[in-house]
Amino acid sequence: MLGCLMTDLRSQYLDRIAETESRIARACEKAQRDIDEITLVAVSKTKSSQEVDAIFSAGLKHFGENKAQELIEKSQACNQEIIWHFIGNIQTNKLKKIAQYASVIHSVDSRKQLEIISNVEKSSEIFLQLSCDGNPSRGGVVVEEIKELYKYSQELNVDVTGIMVVPPIQEDPKQHFINAQHLSEELGLTKLSMGMSNDFETAIECGSTIIRVGSALFGARS
Repeated sequence: MLGCLMTDLRSQYLDRIAETESRIARACEKAQRDIDEITLVAVSKTKSSQEVDAIFSAGLKHFGENKAQELIEKSQACNQEIIWHFIGNIQTNKLKKIAQYASVIHSVDSRKQLEIISNVEKSSEIFLQLSCDGNPSRGGVVVEEIKELYKYSQELNVDVTGIMVVPPIQEDPKQHFINAQHLSEELGLTKLSMGMSNDFETAIECGSTIIRVGSALFGARS
């Protein structure tokens, strides 16, 4: 029974992956970029470990979670070759656990978080989250604070490789993507985590190297 379920899920996901990859290819062609520059992260929040394993078997390797407990449970239950990304707001008291399971952490936004990461034996790739509106509940910090955090990360020998941004839903994301691109260039960072199901073509146009895609792959969430 479980085998039939996995087969059905895999077949369903193959079509969605193909459509998503076709969109990525068209966006890269338009932006005159190499498709190999783009990492597709399947955002698996609220989805079961069976669904994650099914879409992994359909060809995807990178998966993103936004809650620490889901990240831990799925990383233990799912295929061990999966590369896990943490993409949500960070509760500082859970960061040590997050860093043990996530290969990439997209949403670092404080000195304390950098200090904790610097003392974890397992190293993760780190992105600093740029705030679009200065609202602390949405995570991230403004440009000047990002610059200070990046300088501090260098003092701690923390491997910060890029900038992450989540534009407000009600706003045109393009200017926010451009701002993140300019900041990454100013800091000499090579990676940008930006773009989701509805706007990743624009993000690719603006230099994104990691897109975080949920509903286009898994279907609408309840």
